[in-house]
Amino acid sequence: MYASDGRPSIAPEKLLRAQLLQMLYSIRSERLLMEEIDYSMLFRWFVGLNLDEEVWDPTVSRAGQRTPGVHATASLDLARCRSKRGRTERREQL
Repeated sequence: MYASDGRPSIAPEKLLRAQLLQMLYSIRSERLLMEEIDYSMLFRWFVGLNLDEEVWDPTVSRAGQRTPGVHATASLDLARCRSKRGRTERREQL
């Protein structure tokens, strides 16, 4: 399933979890996200990296975001959840 030559592939669920962390913690760039994952044991645990595993290159996660599929679907689902939550909060304020 994964390439035998070139850069090692990253499992899509790890990329998705990293993207979720980026959105939830408002991390501005993939480079900063990779630094946070490298330093934080909690982030490593959430993404599914062991302590001795290296964090992947930020360009790999960016390439994964450009390909349609899991990431695009997850981004749309999160956007829908945010918009529904915003409408619910506005109704509660009225």
